[in-house]
Amino acid sequence: QLVQELQLDDRLILTGFIREQEIIYADTDLLVLTSDNEGLPVAVIESLASGKPVVSTCVGGVPELVQDGINGFLVPPGNPDKLAETLLKALQDTDRLREMGRKGQQTILECYSSTRLIRDIDNLYQRLLSRGQ
Repeated sequence: QLVQELQLDDRLILTGFIREQEIIYADTDLLVLTSDNEGLPVAVIESLASGKPVVSTCVGGVPELVQDGINGFLVPPGNPDKLAETLLKALQDTDRLREMGRKGQQTILECYSSTRLIRDIDNLYQRLLSRGQ
């Protein structure tokens, strides 16, 4: 109802839950996360894994994923003016956004892939087993 009242019908789509996130990320330029509090947000991991940079508030575990100026931008929470300024700046340089997306995807694949997880678990088990000998 608020979307209609603000006459944003032609600019905003409220999709509800979508199973095929890769379809959504393919059609986006970047992800915007404006949370006041977060853990390690899956949406940021998914966006970066899809090659899309992130503009996010600098909260919780977000700085572990988003390297300011490398694969996205971090802004202080509760500062909509800085958020708007950062978004405008980011969207004006599409080449830089694409490069940030590539770097983000590379980071996620190196740090959060199943191959990395299996290797880390194997290393852990090998260390634990070697203690028992």
